[in-house]
Amino acid sequence: MLDEDHLRIILDATGAESVASTQSVQSLWSGYGEIVRVRLKGGDVESVIAKRVQPPGGTGKDRSGHPRGWNTDQSHLRKLRSYEVEANWYRHFSSQLNQACRVAKCY
Repeated sequence: MLDEDHLRIILDATGAESVASTQSVQSLWSGYGEIVRVRLKGGDVESVIAKRVQPPGGTGKDRSGHPRGWNTDQSHLRKLRSYEVEANWYRHFSSQLNQACRVAKCY
């Protein structure tokens, strides 16, 4: 779940006064974090969806085991790159879509 620092970032970004509640929506693939709905009070939006990417500890064979062997250094780097590309798309390109395209706002 999100810690106090993450919640403070969300409050600052949205201008909300406080967090009403948090709810885990889904865990990320291979234990790399989670998606959380944060309900807000006193701001322009009622809730936001936050993706917290936190890779499991260790490297290579030390990472938590995966039944299909998807825990190698290469797969770890691929996952991190995927999250980086996704964040970059929301930050720099999603705003170029027209109003007919529903897309999440990146805070």
